[in-house]
Amino acid sequence: RPVWHASLPSFQDVLAGPYILDEYRPDLIQDLLGYLRPENVRVAVVAKHFTGQTDSVEKWYGTLYKLDRIPEAVMKVWQEPGVNKNLKLPPRNEFIPSNFDQCPREPEGEQLPVMIKNTEGTRVWFVQDHTYNLPKAVLHFEFKSPVAYQDPHHTNMTHMFVRLFTDALNEYTYAAMQAGLSYSLDNTIYGIVLSIRGYSDKQHVLLSKIMDKMTNFVVDQQRFDILKEAYVRGLKNFAAEPPHQHAVYYTYMLLAQKVWSHNEMLQATEELTKERVQEMIPKLLSRMHIECLMHGNLTRQRALDLVSIVESSLQASVGTKPLLPSELVGHREHQLLERGEYVYEQVNQVHHTSSIQTYFQCGPQETRANMLVELLCQLITEPCYNILRTQEQLGYLVASGPRRSNGVQGIRIIVQSDRPPLFLDSRIEAFLVYIEEYIQNMSDEEFGFNKTALAARRLEKPKKLSQLANRYWMEILSQQYNFDRDAIEVASLEELTNADLLTFFKEHIAAGAPFRKKLSVHIKCSGQGDTSDDTSPTNGPMWIKNVTEFKRSLGLYPLPKACINVQPPQSGAKSKL
Repeated sequence: RPVWHASLPSFQDVLAGPYILDEYRPDLIQDLLGYLRPENVRVAVVAKHFTGQTDSVEKWYGTLYKLDRIPEAVMKVWQEPGVNKNLKLPPRNEFIPSNFDQCPREPEGEQLPVMIKNTEGTRVWFVQDHTYNLPKAVLHFEFKSPVAYQDPHHTNMTHMFVRLFTDALNEYTYAAMQAGLSYSLDNTIYGIVLSIRGYSDKQHVLLSKIMDKMTNFVVDQQRFDILKEAYVRGLKNFAAEPPHQHAVYYTYMLLAQKVWSHNEMLQATEELTKERVQEMIPKLLSRMHIECLMHGNLTRQRALDLVSIVESSLQASVGTKPLLPSELVGHREHQLLERGEYVYEQVNQVHHTSSIQTYFQCGPQETRANMLVELLCQLITEPCYNILRTQEQLGYLVASGPRRSNGVQGIRIIVQSDRPPLFLDSRIEAFLVYIEEYIQNMSDEEFGFNKTALAARRLEKPKKLSQLANRYWMEILSQQYNFDRDAIEVASLEELTNADLLTFFKEHIAAGAPFRKKLSVHIKCSGQGDTSDDTSPTNGPMWIKNVTEFKRSLGLYPLPKACINVQPPQSGAKSKL
Protein backbone atom coordinates (compact mmCIF):
# COMPACT_ATOMS: atom_id res chain seq x y z
CA ARG A 1 0.00 0.00 0.00
CA PRO A 2 1.27 3.53 -0.66
CA VAL A 3 3.15 5.14 2.21
CA TRP A 4 4.58 8.65 2.15
CA HIS A 5 5.93 11.44 4.30
CA ALA A 6 6.78 14.98 3.30
CA SER A 7 10.44 14.54 4.24
CA LEU A 8 10.87 10.96 3.06
CA PRO A 9 10.76 9.35 -0.39
CA SER A 10 7.56 7.55 -1.35
CA PHE A 11 7.40 3.76 -1.47
CA GLN A 12 5.42 1.43 -3.71
CA ASP A 13 5.18 -1.42 -1.20
CA VAL A 14 5.88 -1.89 2.49
CA LEU A 15 6.40 -5.23 4.19
CA ALA A 16 4.09 -4.96 7.21
CA GLY A 17 3.99 -8.47 8.67
CA PRO A 18 1.61 -8.68 11.66
CA TYR A 19 2.01 -5.03 12.62
CA ILE A 20 -0.87 -3.41 10.70
CA LEU A 21 -4.46 -4.01 11.80
CA ASP A 22 -6.70 -3.87 8.74
CA GLU A 23 -10.02 -3.64 10.57
CA TYR A 24 -11.04 -1.38 13.45
CA ARG A 25 -13.61 -3.14 15.71
CA PRO A 26 -14.56 -0.98 18.70
CA ASP A 27 -17.27 -3.52 19.61
CA LEU A 28 -14.62 -6.19 20.22
CA ILE A 29 -12.62 -3.76 22.36
CA GLN A 30 -15.69 -2.99 24.48
CA ASP A 31 -16.49 -6.70 24.75
CA LEU A 32 -12.98 -7.46 26.02
CA LEU A 33 -13.06 -4.58 28.52
CA GLY A 34 -16.29 -6.04 29.88
CA TYR A 35 -14.37 -9.05 31.17
CA LEU A 36 -11.83 -6.95 33.06
CA ARG A 37 -13.80 -7.01 36.33
CA PRO A 38 -12.71 -7.87 39.89
CA GLU A 39 -14.89 -11.00 40.01
CA ASN A 40 -12.97 -12.42 37.02
CA VAL A 41 -9.48 -11.84 38.38
CA ARG A 42 -7.00 -14.45 39.56
CA VAL A 43 -4.02 -13.11 41.51
CA ALA A 44 -0.77 -15.04 41.94
CA VAL A 45 1.48 -13.87 44.78
CA VAL A 46 4.98 -15.34 45.09
CA ALA A 47 7.30 -14.53 48.02
CA LYS A 48 9.81 -16.25 50.30
CA HIS A 49 7.94 -15.29 53.47
CA PHE A 50 5.04 -17.60 52.49
CA THR A 51 7.22 -20.59 53.45
CA GLY A 52 5.28 -22.78 55.89
CA GLN A 53 1.90 -21.25 54.97
CA THR A 54 1.09 -23.53 52.01
CA ASP A 55 -1.16 -26.61 52.08
CA SER A 56 -0.89 -28.10 48.57
CA VAL A 57 1.78 -29.50 46.23
CA GLU A 58 1.71 -29.09 42.44
CA LYS A 59 1.58 -32.49 40.71
CA TRP A 60 4.41 -32.21 38.18
CA TYR A 61 6.95 -29.79 39.61
CA GLY A 62 6.33 -30.23 43.32
CA THR A 63 5.71 -26.51 43.84
CA LEU A 64 4.20 -25.66 47.22
CA TYR A 65 1.11 -23.45 47.03
CA LYS A 66 -2.18 -22.48 48.64
CA LEU A 67 -5.48 -21.38 47.10
CA ASP A 68 -7.55 -18.71 48.86
CA ARG A 69 -10.66 -16.79 47.90
CA ILE A 70 -10.24 -13.06 47.73
CA PRO A 71 -11.99 -11.59 50.81
CA GLU A 72 -15.32 -9.88 50.18
CA ALA A 73 -14.04 -6.66 51.76
CA VAL A 74 -11.20 -6.53 49.25
CA MET A 75 -13.56 -7.27 46.37
CA LYS A 76 -15.84 -4.42 47.45
CA VAL A 77 -12.92 -1.97 47.42
CA TRP A 78 -11.89 -3.19 43.98
CA GLN A 79 -15.45 -2.84 42.64
CA GLU A 80 -15.61 0.82 43.71
CA PRO A 81 -12.07 2.02 42.99
CA GLY A 82 -12.74 5.68 42.29
CA VAL A 83 -10.19 7.69 40.30
CA ASN A 84 -6.45 7.20 40.68
CA LYS A 85 -4.53 10.32 39.68
CA ASN A 86 -1.50 8.19 38.75
CA LEU A 87 -3.49 6.42 36.04
CA LYS A 88 -3.08 8.78 33.13
CA LEU A 89 -1.69 9.05 29.65
CA PRO A 90 2.05 9.65 29.47
CA PRO A 91 3.21 13.22 28.80
CA ARG A 92 3.95 14.32 25.27
CA ASN A 93 7.19 12.75 24.04
CA GLU A 94 9.54 15.68 23.48
CA PHE A 95 12.05 13.47 21.65
CA ILE A 96 9.86 12.64 18.65
CA PRO A 97 11.73 14.10 15.65
CA SER A 98 9.91 16.42 13.28
CA ASN A 99 12.71 17.25 10.86
CA PHE A 100 14.10 14.43 8.73
CA ASP A 101 15.87 16.63 6.20
CA GLN A 102 19.52 16.19 5.35
CA CYS A 103 21.53 19.09 6.74
CA PRO A 104 23.39 21.42 4.32
CA ARG A 105 26.57 19.91 2.96
CA GLU A 106 29.82 21.31 4.27
CA PRO A 107 31.84 22.97 1.47
CA GLU A 108 35.01 21.06 2.39
CA GLY A 109 33.22 17.70 2.18
CA GLU A 110 35.80 15.72 4.17
CA GLN A 111 35.25 11.97 4.23
CA LEU A 112 37.28 11.47 7.42
CA PRO A 113 37.06 13.19 10.82
CA VAL A 114 38.68 16.61 11.09
CA MET A 115 39.52 18.59 14.20
CA ILE A 116 37.23 21.64 14.39
CA LYS A 117 38.12 22.73 17.92
CA ASN A 118 41.25 22.17 19.99
CA THR A 119 41.75 24.00 23.27
CA GLU A 120 43.28 23.16 26.62
CA GLY A 121 39.98 21.70 27.78
CA THR A 122 38.17 20.45 24.67
CA ARG A 123 39.02 18.69 21.42
CA VAL A 124 36.26 18.16 18.86
CA TRP A 125 36.37 15.84 15.84
CA PHE A 126 33.72 16.22 13.17
CA VAL A 127 32.73 14.28 10.08
CA GLN A 128 29.55 14.75 8.12
CA ASP A 129 27.81 11.62 6.86
CA HIS A 130 28.20 11.21 3.10
CA THR A 131 27.55 7.46 3.02
CA TYR A 132 24.32 6.46 4.72
CA ASN A 133 22.31 9.67 4.11
CA LEU A 134 20.12 9.19 7.16
CA PRO A 135 18.68 11.88 9.46
CA LYS A 136 20.78 10.45 12.28
CA ALA A 137 24.00 11.22 14.11
CA VAL A 138 26.34 9.63 16.63
CA LEU A 139 27.83 11.76 19.41
CA HIS A 140 30.70 10.45 21.53
CA PHE A 141 32.19 12.31 24.51
CA GLU A 142 35.15 11.19 26.59
CA PHE A 143 35.44 13.01 29.91
CA LYS A 144 39.01 12.39 31.06
CA SER A 145 39.61 12.80 34.78
CA PRO A 146 42.50 11.43 36.86
CA VAL A 147 40.06 11.01 39.76
CA ALA A 148 38.15 8.22 37.99
CA TYR A 149 40.93 5.61 38.27
CA GLN A 150 43.03 7.19 40.99
CA ASP A 151 42.84 4.15 43.28
CA PRO A 152 40.42 1.24 43.86
CA HIS A 153 38.23 3.38 46.10
CA HIS A 154 37.78 6.16 43.53
CA THR A 155 37.29 3.58 40.79
CA ASN A 156 34.44 2.05 42.80
CA MET A 157 32.91 5.46 43.44
CA THR A 158 33.06 6.40 39.75
CA HIS A 159 31.42 3.09 38.85
CA MET A 160 28.65 3.68 41.38
CA PHE A 161 28.08 7.23 40.15
CA VAL A 162 27.65 5.99 36.58
CA ARG A 163 25.30 3.16 37.63
CA LEU A 164 23.23 5.44 39.89
CA PHE A 165 23.04 8.10 37.19
CA THR A 166 21.82 5.75 34.46
CA ASP A 167 19.37 4.17 36.91
CA ALA A 168 17.92 7.57 37.85
CA LEU A 169 17.58 8.59 34.20
CA ASN A 170 15.87 5.38 33.05
CA GLU A 171 12.31 6.71 33.14
CA TYR A 172 13.21 9.88 31.26
CA THR A 173 15.36 8.19 28.62
CA TYR A 174 12.70 5.53 27.97
CA ALA A 175 10.74 8.16 26.05
CA ALA A 176 13.87 8.99 24.06
CA MET A 177 14.38 5.33 23.22
CA GLN A 178 10.77 5.09 21.99
CA ALA A 179 11.50 8.01 19.66
CA GLY A 180 14.66 6.49 18.18
CA LEU A 181 17.25 8.04 20.52
CA SER A 182 19.55 6.09 22.81
CA TYR A 183 22.44 6.89 25.10
CA SER A 184 25.06 5.08 27.15
CA LEU A 185 27.36 6.16 29.96
CA ASP A 186 30.34 4.04 31.03
CA ASN A 187 33.30 4.46 33.33
CA THR A 188 36.78 3.65 31.99
CA ILE A 189 40.33 3.77 33.27
CA TYR A 190 40.53 7.34 31.96
CA GLY A 191 37.17 8.72 33.10
CA ILE A 192 33.66 8.37 31.73
CA VAL A 193 32.35 8.04 28.17
CA LEU A 194 28.97 9.35 27.05
CA SER A 195 27.45 8.29 23.71
CA ILE A 196 24.21 9.41 22.07
CA ARG A 197 22.84 7.75 18.92
CA GLY A 198 19.75 8.18 16.80
CA TYR A 199 17.74 10.89 15.05
CA SER A 200 19.72 14.12 15.04
CA ASP A 201 16.73 16.46 15.29
CA LYS A 202 16.25 16.16 19.08
CA GLN A 203 19.68 15.07 20.27
CA HIS A 204 20.27 18.47 21.86
CA VAL A 205 17.23 17.93 24.09
CA LEU A 206 18.56 14.64 25.41
CA LEU A 207 22.10 15.97 25.79
CA SER A 208 20.87 19.00 27.77
CA LYS A 209 18.89 16.79 30.13
CA ILE A 210 21.82 14.41 30.65
CA MET A 211 24.23 17.23 31.44
CA ASP A 212 21.77 18.96 33.76
CA LYS A 213 21.20 15.72 35.65
CA MET A 214 24.91 14.88 35.73
CA THR A 215 26.00 18.22 37.15
CA ASN A 216 23.19 18.38 39.73
CA PHE A 217 23.02 14.72 40.65
CA VAL A 218 21.83 13.74 44.13
CA VAL A 219 22.47 10.17 45.27
CA ASP A 220 19.42 8.31 46.55
CA GLN A 221 20.21 6.16 49.60
CA GLN A 222 17.79 3.36 48.75
CA ARG A 223 19.00 3.00 45.16
CA PHE A 224 22.60 3.26 46.36
CA ASP A 225 22.13 0.32 48.73
CA ILE A 226 20.52 -1.83 46.03
CA LEU A 227 23.09 -1.05 43.35
CA LYS A 228 26.04 -1.38 45.72
CA GLU A 229 24.84 -4.84 46.72
CA ALA A 230 24.64 -5.83 43.04
CA TYR A 231 28.11 -4.39 42.37
CA VAL A 232 29.72 -6.22 45.29
CA ARG A 233 27.99 -9.42 44.23
CA GLY A 234 29.40 -9.00 40.73
CA LEU A 235 32.94 -8.58 42.07
CA LYS A 236 32.56 -11.68 44.21
CA ASN A 237 31.16 -13.64 41.28
CA PHE A 238 34.40 -13.16 39.34
CA ALA A 239 35.54 -16.48 40.83
CA ALA A 240 32.68 -18.22 39.03
CA GLU A 241 33.53 -16.89 35.57
CA PRO A 242 34.81 -19.42 33.00
CA PRO A 243 38.53 -20.30 33.21
CA HIS A 244 39.34 -18.82 29.79
CA GLN A 245 38.05 -15.43 30.97
CA HIS A 246 40.34 -15.69 34.00
CA ALA A 247 43.26 -16.34 31.65
CA VAL A 248 42.44 -13.21 29.64
CA TYR A 249 42.04 -11.15 32.83
CA TYR A 250 45.35 -12.20 34.39
CA THR A 251 47.20 -11.52 31.13
CA TYR A 252 45.92 -7.96 31.30
CA MET A 253 46.87 -7.75 34.99
CA LEU A 254 50.44 -8.82 34.22
CA LEU A 255 51.07 -6.49 31.29
CA ALA A 256 49.09 -3.28 31.86
CA GLN A 257 50.96 -0.44 33.52
CA LYS A 258 48.11 0.48 35.85
CA VAL A 259 45.25 -1.84 36.78
CA TRP A 260 43.34 -2.60 39.97
CA SER A 261 42.54 -6.24 40.68
CA HIS A 262 39.08 -7.57 41.53
CA ASN A 263 40.29 -8.30 45.06
CA GLU A 264 41.55 -4.74 45.51
CA MET A 265 38.25 -3.39 44.23
CA LEU A 266 36.28 -5.72 46.49
CA GLN A 267 38.25 -4.73 49.58
CA ALA A 268 37.74 -1.05 48.76
CA THR A 269 33.94 -1.47 48.69
CA GLU A 270 34.05 -1.41 52.51
CA GLU A 271 34.72 2.34 52.19
CA LEU A 272 31.94 2.83 49.64
CA THR A 273 29.14 4.99 51.06
CA LYS A 274 26.45 7.23 49.64
CA GLU A 275 28.04 10.29 51.25
CA ARG A 276 31.47 9.60 49.77
CA VAL A 277 30.05 9.11 46.28
CA GLN A 278 28.14 12.39 46.60
CA GLU A 279 31.32 14.21 47.67
CA MET A 280 33.32 12.64 44.84
CA ILE A 281 31.06 13.78 41.97
CA PRO A 282 32.09 17.48 41.92
CA LYS A 283 35.74 16.44 42.29
CA LEU A 284 35.37 14.16 39.27
CA LEU A 285 33.81 16.93 37.18
CA SER A 286 35.88 19.88 38.41
CA ARG A 287 39.04 19.07 36.40
CA MET A 288 38.83 17.22 33.11
CA HIS A 289 39.56 17.14 29.41
CA ILE A 290 36.75 16.52 26.93
CA GLU A 291 37.33 14.86 23.58
CA CYS A 292 34.39 14.41 21.21
CA LEU A 293 33.40 12.84 17.92
CA MET A 294 30.37 14.30 16.13
CA HIS A 295 29.43 12.13 13.15
CA GLY A 296 26.36 12.11 10.97
CA ASN A 297 23.60 14.48 9.89
CA LEU A 298 25.28 17.56 11.36
CA THR A 299 26.96 20.75 10.27
CA ARG A 300 30.14 22.03 11.87
CA GLN A 301 28.22 24.76 13.67
CA ARG A 302 25.63 22.30 14.92
CA ALA A 303 28.43 20.08 16.24
CA LEU A 304 30.04 23.00 18.06
CA ASP A 305 26.66 24.02 19.51
CA LEU A 306 26.20 20.53 20.94
CA VAL A 307 29.65 20.62 22.50
CA SER A 308 28.83 24.04 23.94
CA ILE A 309 25.92 22.49 25.84
CA VAL A 310 28.38 20.22 27.61
CA GLU A 311 30.97 22.92 28.28
CA SER A 312 28.45 25.47 29.54
CA SER A 313 26.77 22.97 31.85
CA LEU A 314 30.06 21.93 33.46
CA GLN A 315 31.29 25.50 33.74
CA ALA A 316 28.08 26.75 35.33
CA SER A 317 27.85 23.95 37.89
CA VAL A 318 31.41 23.19 39.04
CA GLY A 319 33.62 25.64 37.14
CA THR A 320 35.47 22.84 35.38
CA LYS A 321 39.17 23.50 34.70
CA PRO A 322 41.34 21.79 32.05
CA LEU A 323 43.91 19.12 32.87
CA LEU A 324 47.64 19.54 32.50
CA PRO A 325 49.16 18.04 29.31
CA SER A 326 51.06 15.52 31.45
CA GLU A 327 47.73 14.24 32.80
CA LEU A 328 46.59 13.29 29.29
CA VAL A 329 49.37 10.76 28.69
CA GLY A 330 47.95 7.28 28.20
CA HIS A 331 48.81 4.15 30.15
CA ARG A 332 51.56 1.96 28.75
CA GLU A 333 52.29 -1.76 28.40
CA HIS A 334 55.06 -3.71 30.07
CA GLN A 335 57.73 -5.07 27.73
CA LEU A 336 58.66 -8.73 28.13
CA LEU A 337 62.33 -9.61 27.73
CA GLU A 338 63.56 -11.03 24.43
CA ARG A 339 63.79 -14.82 24.56
CA GLY A 340 61.79 -14.53 27.77
CA GLU A 341 59.24 -17.22 28.61
CA TYR A 342 56.95 -16.67 31.57
CA VAL A 343 54.23 -18.69 33.25
CA TYR A 344 51.63 -17.38 35.69
CA GLU A 345 49.38 -19.91 37.40
CA GLN A 346 46.08 -19.55 39.23
CA VAL A 347 43.52 -22.04 40.50
CA ASN A 348 39.81 -21.81 39.67
CA GLN A 349 37.90 -23.33 42.59
CA VAL A 350 34.51 -23.32 40.86
CA HIS A 351 34.91 -24.96 37.46
CA HIS A 352 36.19 -28.45 36.68
CA THR A 353 38.04 -27.40 33.54
CA SER A 354 41.37 -25.65 33.09
CA SER A 355 42.47 -23.05 30.58
CA ILE A 356 45.56 -21.52 29.03
CA GLN A 357 46.22 -18.31 27.16
CA THR A 358 49.58 -18.28 25.44
CA TYR A 359 50.56 -14.81 24.27
CA PHE A 360 53.49 -13.90 22.03
CA GLN A 361 54.27 -10.20 22.43
CA CYS A 362 55.38 -8.74 19.09
CA GLY A 363 55.95 -5.06 19.87
CA PRO A 364 54.37 -1.65 19.25
CA GLN A 365 51.62 -1.16 16.72
CA GLU A 366 52.72 0.27 13.38
CA THR A 367 51.44 -0.24 9.87
CA ARG A 368 53.63 -3.07 8.58
CA ALA A 369 53.77 -4.92 11.90
CA ASN A 370 49.99 -4.70 12.22
CA MET A 371 49.55 -6.46 8.91
CA LEU A 372 52.10 -9.16 9.70
CA VAL A 373 50.26 -9.94 12.94
CA GLU A 374 46.85 -9.97 11.26
CA LEU A 375 48.03 -12.00 8.28
CA LEU A 376 49.57 -14.63 10.56
CA CYS A 377 46.33 -14.76 12.55
CA GLN A 378 44.40 -15.12 9.29
CA LEU A 379 46.58 -18.11 8.38
CA ILE A 380 46.45 -19.93 11.71
CA THR A 381 42.76 -19.46 12.63
CA GLU A 382 41.41 -22.46 10.71
CA PRO A 383 44.27 -24.93 11.40
CA CYS A 384 44.34 -23.90 15.07
CA TYR A 385 40.68 -24.83 15.46
CA ASN A 386 40.97 -27.92 13.26
CA ILE A 387 44.07 -29.37 14.94
CA LEU A 388 43.68 -28.41 18.60
CA ARG A 389 39.92 -28.85 18.82
CA THR A 390 38.76 -31.22 16.09
CA GLN A 391 41.74 -33.56 15.75
CA GLU A 392 43.31 -33.50 19.21
CA GLN A 393 39.99 -32.76 20.95
CA LEU A 394 41.66 -30.66 23.63
CA GLY A 395 38.47 -28.82 24.46
CA TYR A 396 35.32 -27.23 23.17
CA LEU A 397 36.76 -23.71 23.35
CA VAL A 398 39.78 -23.08 21.11
CA ALA A 399 40.54 -19.62 19.76
CA SER A 400 43.39 -17.60 18.30
CA GLY A 401 43.89 -14.05 17.14
CA PRO A 402 45.63 -10.73 17.72
CA ARG A 403 45.80 -9.15 21.16
CA ARG A 404 46.23 -5.38 21.30
CA SER A 405 46.50 -3.28 24.43
CA ASN A 406 47.95 0.17 25.12
CA GLY A 407 49.49 0.36 21.65
CA VAL A 408 51.27 -3.02 21.91
CA GLN A 409 50.26 -6.13 20.00
CA GLY A 410 50.88 -9.82 19.75
CA ILE A 411 49.31 -13.18 18.95
CA ARG A 412 47.41 -15.30 21.43
CA ILE A 413 46.03 -18.83 21.53
CA ILE A 414 43.35 -19.76 24.08
CA VAL A 415 42.25 -23.27 25.01
CA GLN A 416 39.78 -24.34 27.70
CA SER A 417 40.02 -28.05 28.42
CA ASP A 418 39.81 -30.96 30.85
CA ARG A 419 43.54 -31.43 30.34
CA PRO A 420 46.11 -29.66 32.58
CA PRO A 421 47.63 -26.38 31.32
CA LEU A 422 51.17 -27.77 30.96
CA PHE A 423 49.91 -30.39 28.56
CA LEU A 424 47.97 -27.74 26.63
CA ASP A 425 51.14 -25.65 26.45
CA SER A 426 53.03 -28.58 24.91
CA ARG A 427 50.32 -29.05 22.28
CA ILE A 428 50.37 -25.35 21.40
CA GLU A 429 54.14 -25.53 20.90
CA ALA A 430 53.71 -28.60 18.69
CA PHE A 431 51.06 -26.74 16.71
CA LEU A 432 53.48 -23.84 16.13
CA VAL A 433 56.08 -26.26 14.75
CA TYR A 434 53.45 -27.39 12.28
CA ILE A 435 52.58 -23.79 11.39
CA GLU A 436 56.20 -22.93 10.60
CA GLU A 437 56.37 -25.84 8.17
CA TYR A 438 52.95 -24.90 6.81
CA ILE A 439 54.13 -21.36 5.96
CA GLN A 440 57.37 -22.65 4.42
CA ASN A 441 55.46 -24.98 2.08
CA MET A 442 52.60 -22.62 1.27
CA SER A 443 52.02 -21.98 -2.42
CA ASP A 444 51.89 -18.46 -3.80
CA GLU A 445 48.26 -19.07 -4.71
CA GLU A 446 47.27 -19.98 -1.15
CA PHE A 447 49.26 -17.10 0.29
CA GLY A 448 47.56 -14.71 -2.13
CA PHE A 449 44.15 -16.11 -1.23
CA ASN A 450 44.74 -15.36 2.46
CA LYS A 451 45.95 -11.84 1.69
CA THR A 452 42.86 -11.23 -0.42
CA ALA A 453 40.55 -12.55 2.30
CA LEU A 454 42.16 -10.33 4.93
CA ALA A 455 42.04 -7.28 2.65
CA ALA A 456 38.37 -7.88 1.87
CA ARG A 457 37.52 -8.16 5.56
CA ARG A 458 39.40 -5.00 6.43
CA LEU A 459 37.88 -2.98 3.57
CA GLU A 460 34.33 -4.18 4.14
CA LYS A 461 32.06 -1.17 4.51
CA PRO A 462 30.35 -0.90 7.92
CA LYS A 463 26.66 -1.62 7.53
CA LYS A 464 25.51 1.14 9.89
CA LEU A 465 26.47 4.70 10.71
CA SER A 466 27.06 3.72 14.34
CA GLN A 467 29.57 1.05 13.30
CA LEU A 468 31.59 3.51 11.24
CA ALA A 469 31.45 6.06 14.06
CA ASN A 470 32.69 3.44 16.52
CA ARG A 471 35.63 2.70 14.21
CA TYR A 472 36.62 6.37 14.26
CA TRP A 473 35.98 6.56 18.00
CA MET A 474 38.39 3.70 18.71
CA GLU A 475 41.10 5.69 16.93
CA ILE A 476 40.36 8.66 19.17
CA LEU A 477 40.30 6.65 22.38
CA SER A 478 43.63 5.03 21.48
CA GLN A 479 45.05 8.50 20.68
CA GLN A 480 46.40 7.18 17.38
CA TYR A 481 43.96 9.09 15.10
CA ASN A 482 44.66 6.90 12.07
CA PHE A 483 41.18 7.43 10.60
CA ASP A 484 42.17 5.97 7.23
CA ARG A 485 43.79 2.95 8.84
CA ASP A 486 42.06 0.30 6.74
CA ALA A 487 43.14 1.74 3.39
CA ILE A 488 46.68 2.48 4.60
CA GLU A 489 47.24 -0.93 6.15
CA VAL A 490 45.71 -2.87 3.26
CA ALA A 491 48.10 -1.03 0.93
CA SER A 492 50.94 -2.23 3.15
CA LEU A 493 49.48 -5.74 3.15
CA GLU A 494 49.72 -5.89 -0.64
CA GLU A 495 53.52 -5.53 -0.40
CA LEU A 496 54.02 -8.44 2.02
CA THR A 497 55.47 -11.69 0.72
CA ASN A 498 55.51 -15.23 2.01
CA ALA A 499 59.17 -14.70 2.90
CA ASP A 500 58.26 -11.64 5.01
CA LEU A 501 55.72 -13.65 6.97
CA LEU A 502 58.08 -16.58 7.48
CA THR A 503 60.82 -14.24 8.72
CA PHE A 504 58.37 -12.61 11.13
CA PHE A 505 57.33 -16.03 12.45
CA LYS A 506 60.92 -17.21 12.89
CA GLU A 507 61.90 -14.01 14.68
CA HIS A 508 58.91 -13.62 17.04
CA ILE A 509 56.93 -16.86 17.39
CA ALA A 510 58.98 -20.01 16.72
CA ALA A 511 60.71 -21.81 19.59
CA GLY A 512 64.13 -20.27 20.12
CA ALA A 513 63.30 -17.16 18.06
CA PRO A 514 65.64 -14.25 18.88
CA PHE A 515 62.80 -11.80 19.64
CA ARG A 516 60.35 -14.28 21.11
CA LYS A 517 58.47 -12.99 24.17
CA LYS A 518 56.10 -15.62 25.50
CA LEU A 519 53.66 -15.30 28.40
CA SER A 520 51.44 -18.25 29.35
CA VAL A 521 48.66 -17.87 31.88
CA HIS A 522 47.58 -21.22 33.33
CA ILE A 523 44.20 -21.56 35.03
CA LYS A 524 44.00 -24.92 36.78
CA CYS A 525 40.92 -26.51 38.24
CA SER A 526 41.19 -27.54 41.88
CA GLY A 527 42.72 -30.97 42.39
CA GLN A 528 45.28 -30.78 39.58
CA GLY A 529 48.12 -30.27 42.06
CA ASP A 530 50.96 -27.76 42.24
CA THR A 531 52.93 -27.49 39.02
CA SER A 532 54.71 -24.19 39.59
CA ASP A 533 58.05 -25.91 40.21
CA ASP A 534 57.83 -28.05 37.10
CA THR A 535 59.38 -27.09 33.79
CA SER A 536 57.50 -26.61 30.57
CA PRO A 537 58.45 -28.48 27.39
CA THR A 538 60.47 -25.45 26.22
CA ASN A 539 63.61 -24.92 28.31
CA GLY A 540 62.23 -23.98 31.68
CA PRO A 541 60.22 -20.76 31.81
CA MET A 542 60.22 -18.27 34.64
CA TRP A 543 57.27 -18.88 36.98
CA ILE A 544 55.75 -15.61 38.16
CA LYS A 545 55.14 -15.73 41.91
CA ASN A 546 54.61 -12.04 42.66
CA VAL A 547 52.83 -9.86 40.10
CA THR A 548 54.12 -6.57 41.50
CA GLU A 549 57.75 -7.70 41.55
CA PHE A 550 57.41 -9.15 38.07
CA LYS A 551 56.13 -5.85 36.67
CA ARG A 552 58.86 -3.91 38.48
CA SER A 553 61.48 -5.99 36.68
CA LEU A 554 60.20 -4.98 33.24
CA GLY A 555 60.44 -1.82 31.19
CA LEU A 556 57.56 -0.11 29.41
CA TYR A 557 56.89 0.21 25.70
CA PRO A 558 56.52 3.75 24.34
CA LEU A 559 53.06 4.78 23.27
CA PRO A 560 52.38 4.82 19.50
CA LYS A 561 52.83 8.16 17.81
CA ALA A 562 49.63 9.96 16.84
CA CYS A 563 49.05 10.23 13.10
CA ILE A 564 47.75 13.79 13.58
CA ASN A 565 49.26 16.53 15.72
CA VAL A 566 46.66 17.19 18.41
CA GLN A 567 48.63 19.56 20.62
CA PRO A 568 46.52 22.69 21.21
CA PRO A 569 48.00 26.05 20.21
CA GLN A 570 50.18 27.58 22.92
CA SER A 571 48.19 30.78 22.99
CA GLY A 572 44.84 32.13 21.99
CA ALA A 573 42.88 28.86 22.07
CA LYS A 574 41.09 29.13 25.38
CA SER A 575 38.28 26.83 26.39
CA LYS A 576 35.07 27.47 28.25
CA LEU A 577 36.36 24.90 30.71
